Amino acid sequence: MNEGEAADAYWNYYRQGNALRDRGRYEEALSYYSQALACQPDDYWALYQRGICLDELGHYSDALVSYDRALEIRPADYWTWYARALSLQQLGRHQEALASYDKALEIRPADYWAWYNRGCVALYDVEDCQQALASFDKILELRRGDYWVWLRRGEALQKLGRHEDAVASYDSALQRKPGSGWAWYGRGKVLDRLEAWEDAVASYDKALKCADSPAIIWYDRGIALTELERYTEALASFDKAVDFNPANYWGWYQRGQLLSQLGRHEEALASYSQALACQPNWDSWGVEYRPLASWVWYERGEALRQLNRYQEALASFDKALEIKPDDSDAQKSFALCEAELGKIQR
Repeated sequence: MNEGEAADAYWNYYRQGNALRDRGRYEEALSYYSQALACQPDDYWALYQRGICLDELGHYSDALVSYDRALEIRPADYWTWYARALSLQQLGRHQEALASYDKALEIRPADYWAWYNRGCVALYDVEDCQQALASFDKILELRRGDYWVWLRRGEALQKLGRHEDAVASYDSALQRKPGSGWAWYGRGKVLDRLEAWEDAVASYDKALKCADSPAIIWYDRGIALTELERYTEALASFDKAVDFNPANYWGWYQRGQLLSQLGRHEEALASYSQALACQPNWDSWGVEYRPLASWVWYERGEALRQLNRYQEALASFDKALEIKPDDSDAQKSFALCEAELGKIQR
């Protein structure tokens, strides 16, 4: 094939690839882009489009190879750096994704999506909230009225412990979208941190009226109502929390604690047992989370002790001490149960 024939063949394959890609027929399009590259191996556009198709098919590592080859030819191409960052995100290579977004932003410093995605990677994947905040603040210099940026910014500020600023950011999000369950929920969570329980409950109640309200609201609402000593309402909230998610360990645990506080020990015992059923293998949570299991075994033991079921209570306290041997509360309750059993046996 001479040079002119190769050029004609390239354009034929490339155009057919584009037509198939536009119809979402990515496997077939990929075949045509590969044939185009057989004619012109260093063609930027075929390499870029091949990467897009591979991304759509979930072949992110192969897409990355295509983008890297395309960047050898056109190193200052915004779209390739941007697409490359998306592939790296999918591969869990988040620091490299941030670097790729930075390259894209060197070329287009005012690009909304590169800044937004960069902020989300920093916030959720790398957990660098300061870097996330810088990205969201940059967008607000360009586009003040964006609901999503104010929402994500609120989350970043919340994680940084800047609670008053976070409330202000959620308020700005709600000015743009008053019916946002997520913004009302985030606002409530921050007010919890500020121990503004009444305001937190009001925010949660607003969130529950929104179509996009997350089910976890019922749990956090229950916590705030417990702090306000509105126990009947708190119990109803925890009931809703475990109805929506029966595997919610914390919902069952907090429900059990509230029932214990109300003297309803049989019901509390059932809640603690449900909490333990949610996490039968605490070792998988890692050493830092194992004390959570000791708490529920301890509280279960306390419910059994209140019901005068001392032998079962001892077994629960024993479990708590197996997980956390220095738990002074469990040690004390274990000794009290032994003393009660001694009285019965005498």
